[in-house]
Amino acid sequence: MPQTLPQSAEHLLERTRGQVRLVGGAAFLLYFLLVHLLKIPAQTSELESGRWWGVAGVLVYLLLNTLGLLKNRLIKLATYILVILALWFGGGQALKHGLSPAPLVLWIMFMSTSFCVMLGSVTGTALSVLLGLGLGALVVVYMPIQSMLFWVTSGVVLLGLCIINFIFMQFIEQNVVLHDQASDKLRAARRDALTGVQGRAALEEELRRAIRHAHKSATPLSVIMTDIDHFKRVNDQHGHSAGDDVLRSFAKRLRRNVGGMGGSVGRWGGEEFLVIIPGMARPDAMALAEHLREQVSISPIAGLEVTASFGVASVRHDDDIDTLFARADERLYEAKNAGRNLVR
Repeated sequence: MPQTLPQSAEHLLERTRGQVRLVGGAAFLLYFLLVHLLKIPAQTSELESGRWWGVAGVLVYLLLNTLGLLKNRLIKLATYILVILALWFGGGQALKHGLSPAPLVLWIMFMSTSFCVMLGSVTGTALSVLLGLGLGALVVVYMPIQSMLFWVTSGVVLLGLCIINFIFMQFIEQNVVLHDQASDKLRAARRDALTGVQGRAALEEELRRAIRHAHKSATPLSVIMTDIDHFKRVNDQHGHSAGDDVLRSFAKRLRRNVGGMGGSVGRWGGEEFLVIIPGMARPDAMALAEHLREQVSISPIAGLEVTASFGVASVRHDDDIDTLFARADERLYEAKNAGRNLVR
């Protein structure tokens, strides 16, 4: 599994990593606070100053996280290499002065899992192994033979933890990529392939949701049904390729004029498009439809003079998607029958 993830998948993981960084930093600070409150002696001035250097390091780490600098992979990698060096140095000092190795081993296990979450399965496991090798070197230098059982146990457990972390992160990364690919396919399926706006299925789903919200919150909701006038003539006289260009440009012009109002545009079928505008009552929707009509007719679309007709309907207390759409469609045909290039 390559460690480079799609951008959207990496974004999903990064949000979790930010939370894990906060938890890790808070755990270190809580540890130092409890040690201080319980007056656990450091035995030497070197170890005491080391504790306060650790607090300062964690605060800098949390500051980098808050500023978003740890999203940069190089800065993140450099930070964790410094963490490894600090653990090596602090652990060496503790073992040199005969302190219990248990806290050091537990923090190394904690950091092993953190590395895999923060840096991915491959790099994270590599740093965990590097951290473990450094721990082994400290054991050779400082620990008596009587403690070998503890260190053999710790080494085997750390190795097993590294393998588990690697397998687990591989599983997460693979599933994030699969989720990202599935989401891309779903988004593509919900889009109209020709125009890039929402397709009919997505429109129906959004309209049902908008109607439920309008009923629940007692807020207005309007829809605008529009149809390109004499579109068959465009295809007959200029060809289907020109007709496709007109549909694409028409959809783009609608979307450009509606998007800033919180509305959405979709292709209902053929040359018919539907605009959904939550929070807008019928008078304002009529004004918007008139603005759209002007924007369509004011300049050529895909090099052709094109007009469109518009039908506006606003939700009533007993409306569902069928009744609301039926009224919009009825008013669209009123505009067609009245001469086209009109709003009703």
